[in-house]
Amino acid sequence: MKILLVPFSPLQEQVIRKFVLQESQRLKIQTFNYIAGSLFSFLAQPFCRLFLEIIRPLTKSKIIIGGSGLVDFRNSLISNNGVSFPVDLKKKI
Repeated sequence: MKILLVPFSPLQEQVIRKFVLQESQRLKIQTFNYIAGSLFSFLAQPFCRLFLEIIRPLTKSKIIIGGSGLVDFRNSLISNNGVSFPVDLKKKI
């Protein structure tokens, strides 16, 4: 069984980018030493990728990502495209 994670539509991505940028400014993330996030499900992976793409240029903080969402629906670290999500994610942070 193959489950594909559907990418965000352009409008969804625009709304997410605006929200993350606004909250990043409000929270003053550039002053943080660490930013930690937990993925509760593999379905959160597309948002996590986009989130990191947005905040990485805004801060020099150490970013720590964990949780059961790092694995796919088969409880495997290898995603549908044959690439490990945690390894791919590490390139972004």
